[in-house]
Amino acid sequence: MIMNGKRTIPINNQDAGKVAAWLAENPCFFTYYPELLETLEIPHFGSENIHSLIEYQVQLLRKKQASDECKFKQLIELNREREQYHHDYHCLIIELIQAKSMAEFESILDEYLQTYFFAEMVCLKPIAIEKIQDKTSVEAKLFATCFKERTIFHGKLHPQFNQLIFSEYEKKARSAVLIPLHNTVYNGILAIGNTDFNLFNEVEYLDLLQRLGELVESLLASKETLNLRK
Repeated sequence: MIMNGKRTIPINNQDAGKVAAWLAENPCFFTYYPELLETLEIPHFGSENIHSLIEYQVQLLRKKQASDECKFKQLIELNREREQYHHDYHCLIIELIQAKSMAEFESILDEYLQTYFFAEMVCLKPIAIEKIQDKTSVEAKLFATCFKERTIFHGKLHPQFNQLIFSEYEKKARSAVLIPLHNTVYNGILAIGNTDFNLFNEVEYLDLLQRLGELVESLLASKETLNLRK
C-alpha cells in the first residue's frame, strides 16, 4: 500500500506480525544489514521527534525501568501489608484464647474485623440446630443453605437478615458477609455488616474469612470458651 509517497503496512496484516515476531527473536538482524536502517522511519515519541533508533530505544528502556521500579515498590508494600496481617492474625489468636469473657471475645473479633474487613457491624449469633432443621422457622429459610453447603454468603442483605442479625444496631446493614459456624457443640453465624449496598458484592479475601471462621468455630467448641458462655 502506498500513502503520501511512502510504503505502509496495514495494521491487520498477518505478515507484519510474523516479521515483528521474527525480529524480536533475532535482535542482531540490523547488525548484519545496517543499510536497512537508512530506510527505517522512526516514530515520534510523545512530543519529541527522535531521529536516532538508539535514542528511541533508550527512551523505551527508561520507561520500562520506571514501570518495573513502580511494580517492585508495589510488591514490597504488598509484602509489608501481608507481614503485618499475619502478625496481627497471630496476635488475634492469642487474644481470643486468653479472653476472659464472651463479651471480651466478641470485642476482640469486632476490632479485628473493623480493621481488616470494613466491618461497621459485627455479630456472633448462636442458632439452635433445631431451628435450622425446622423448615418452617425463619432461621431455616435464611441460613439453611449456608449450613448445608458450608458456604459463606456475601452481598446485599435481605431486610429479614438485618432484623434477625443486626437488630441491636441503630443503623441498618445493607450488605454483609455471613460465615456459618457449625460443629458438635456450637451452631451459629459470624456476621459482618456495612451500610454500603455494594461493599460485599465481590469479596477478594473469602479464603481469609473462611480461615477466620474455622478459627472462631474451633475456639467456640473448646471447653475453655464454652465456659465463657455460661
